Amino acid sequence: MTSTKSYFQLSVEKILSEPVGRFDIAARLAKIQAATIQECAEIGFEQASMTGVARRAGVSTATLYKHFRTKTELFSYGVLGVIPMVGDSLSKVDDNADPVQRVENMLRAHATAFGDPYMAWLYRLHVSLDSTLGSGLLVLARGSRSMTEQHWSQQLARLETEGFLVASDHVKTTNLILGPIERRTVLARLLFGEDDVHEPNVEDVVRESARVLFAVFGTQK
Repeated sequence: MTSTKSYFQLSVEKILSEPVGRFDIAARLAKIQAATIQECAEIGFEQASMTGVARRAGVSTATLYKHFRTKTELFSYGVLGVIPMVGDSLSKVDDNADPVQRVENMLRAHATAFGDPYMAWLYRLHVSLDSTLGSGLLVLARGSRSMTEQHWSQQLARLETEGFLVASDHVKTTNLILGPIERRTVLARLLFGEDDVHEPNVEDVVRESARVLFAVFGTQK
């Protein structure tokens, strides 16, 4: 992780720094959720533990087990905290009169979200989940991808309505333009390691993905 803290990291740390009243169960659960995200982001979900989350949340392991019987339940609760972060990061992109610039801005937001360790562990959970953790957690992790596809489908539909793109299968179109970004920000860095895989410049990938989209589906080629 870079020395500059991301918005997502700062959000998690803010929750963890806030005092919790003795009987404020909602605040305690929010802190546990933030601690789960931090634990998975910093050491990976494979090494994450109930003990580690309890320590970060400032609660006893016994207290943690009162709310979550298993690591899978705890991870599921953490996933539910990350998914809204992904949605918020994608929805903050401002519309632009120039359709190419609009798509490039959306791709940059996507790269930022899934390149951030505090968000990217969710995608790693999606692509490499240990089956022993259960199918329910896998479904939740896949929900982040479904949400991303829905967001892009809405934006592609708008560009079609505005006359910039021809109608297309949005799932295939989304995979076409997001694939290079996800390979760059997630698969290369998290699954294979930063030192082992050459990573192209994000801006180059963004521009090339937008170019391909309009070259294949644009109405003004």
